[in-house]
Amino acid sequence: PVRENTIPNFRRLDPAQIPYIEIDLQLTRDGQLVLFHDLELSRTTPLSGTVRQYTLSQLREAFEINTPAEVLDWAAVSGMGIAFELKLHPVYTPEERSRVARELVREIQCHSCHENCFVFGKDYQILRQIRQLDPAIPIGIIAPKNPEDAFPLMEELGAFLYLDWITGFTKELVDKLHRAGYLADGSVVDTAEGLRL
Repeated sequence: PVRENTIPNFRRLDPAQIPYIEIDLQLTRDGQLVLFHDLELSRTTPLSGTVRQYTLSQLREAFEINTPAEVLDWAAVSGMGIAFELKLHPVYTPEERSRVARELVREIQCHSCHENCFVFGKDYQILRQIRQLDPAIPIGIIAPKNPEDAFPLMEELGAFLYLDWITGFTKELVDKLHRAGYLADGSVVDTAEGLRL
């Protein structure tokens, strides 16, 4: 079977039907950015532990894994848009957060894909650094605990998009976001209660 968050998996998608894919980025032990969703490796790979415990070459010996450069090369040919999610990793040091920001900005600039990708997440420190390194990169935020905190944060980051669980939205919040000129997006509905909303 083709593993999720890999280019062979993405090749199954039709960019005319699905214009953007969301992928998660994590840092390896040797400081390389890779595409991987889970914090724990064991659900989808033969390894256990975290991406952070292995080098890129060790991961590649065990299973297929891609880098942002590889997915952006593929996206340039396929026409697919990329939404890079930066998860909040409590184990990252300030230096590692800076590395994530620098490496991702470098790849976006090298591939000239500002119009075809955006970066979002709840690690506002990394998003701030990305904004400083390249103000042209589109940014979205995953909702803070208090939705009212989102407005100054979005203004500070020059963000265009507010994301939350669908259950986190109210009509009043969405209307307020729209009046302020922001887009709002709810994540996948994965419960019966969410479907009733």
